[in-house]
Amino acid sequence: MIVFALWGVAIGLWQQLPGLPADKIDCELRVELMQERLLALMDRPQPRNWLGSPTGGADPEAHDDFANLLRETHAACHDASPDVAHELERIDEFFVRERNRRKDASAAREELSALQGSSR
Repeated sequence: MIVFALWGVAIGLWQQLPGLPADKIDCELRVELMQERLLALMDRPQPRNWLGSPTGGADPEAHDDFANLLRETHAACHDASPDVAHELERIDEFFVRERNRRKDASAAREELSALQGSSR
């Protein structure tokens, strides 16, 4: 049983490798992994050093990794089933919304900090 669990983890990690050849990508599994990874990215707390961050206080490396993986998945799975294509589009939409939400929150925090500084 443990061997099967380890095998599943290994396959999941392998599917998330950047630069994986298109013929090796399991699009349905990749979409499922992308959903889970985006949820994890969304659940990350906004760090204290959010001021001036282009990703709105999110880990820029994590955002870049996710964006690259999403781009590669789109390219590799462009001829996948309509359901997979639709799910990828929705993941892309949610990713953009999350990034914009963090940027908006970061801008609001900067503005509030400036107000606070000027009222002293």
